[in-house]
Amino acid sequence: MAAIAPGEGGLADFGHVKLHCGRSLGLRALYLVLKSSHVLKVDRSMSHLNAKAWAHRPLCVIEAHNALSALIGVEAGFQAIWCSGLTISAALGLRDCQEASLGDTLQVVQSIGEAVEAPLIVDGDNGYGDFNIARLFARRLSRLGVAAVCLEDKQFPKRNSFLDAAHELLDVATYQGVVRACKDAQDHADFWVVARTEALIAGRTVSEALDRAHAYVDAGADAVFIHSRRRDGAEVLDFARKWDRRAPLFIAPTTYAQVGLETFSAAGVDVVIWANHLLRASIHAMRAAAHEIASSASVVSMEPKIATVEDIFTLTRTQALAADALRLTRAAPLRA
Repeated sequence: MAAIAPGEGGLADFGHVKLHCGRSLGLRALYLVLKSSHVLKVDRSMSHLNAKAWAHRPLCVIEAHNALSALIGVEAGFQAIWCSGLTISAALGLRDCQEASLGDTLQVVQSIGEAVEAPLIVDGDNGYGDFNIARLFARRLSRLGVAAVCLEDKQFPKRNSFLDAAHELLDVATYQGVVRACKDAQDHADFWVVARTEALIAGRTVSEALDRAHAYVDAGADAVFIHSRRRDGAEVLDFARKWDRRAPLFIAPTTYAQVGLETFSAAGVDVVIWANHLLRASIHAMRAAAHEIASSASVVSMEPKIATVEDIFTLTRTQALAADALRLTRAAPLRA
């Protein structure tokens, strides 16, 4: 393997995005050495995902709010996981108004990362504070092997985008500082910062949203996320066509899911995130089950409708435990 000289940078080409690999050079060199020697057996970066799946745009990503939901998403065939701020908060019994702390989110993300090998894209709200807290969060995520963090340009404390509340935006220069801080803090060059502009949520124009997105990429963002509450998807599609693929474009069509993937693809959308659907499905199923059990005072009628205990064992790979126990506890022959 060729040696990596001190100060050597480089560019990793991700489709139409050039990722600078010269930050934290010592760690970058170590990362490359570990990858080449197969010490890091799983590459969960966005660049690796590109090599496998990026040709089929848009890439569809499913939400997860804990390790079990991530396992189910991967089982269904999704190649990347969105660790949603809304659904992680709700699963903790908290409101999506930054009641879940940075530490709460990191703990859930860590458990998801230990359960699945798919790239994780973490919804980091607005970074939990100023640039300093945001970069601490980004650094910890990159050390956990997370593929990307998505940070929005709303002021702290944020409110969920679908709430009828005041959505105050950071000024462009301040958010650029957040992006630069996170890029400087990342532990390896394959970690992405996805800049999410809430301009349309805040009632601003598509033109302002585009200006903000360009400024954020100028500051070092690896991709852009445009969000909207409109049910026809018109302003998102307008943005996408005018964006012209300068950097990967993410969307979450929660309110305009009727727009087809072909339409998103033709407009230039790269990633479609189904951002809260596993949690919503589980709420519906659990509520129906709880009411049926409560009303009948029995679980007999539920059995055909719910997962078996064996299914839980399969998802959590419990069957492998017996084989591991046999392999690891088998007595070795004594040396003469």
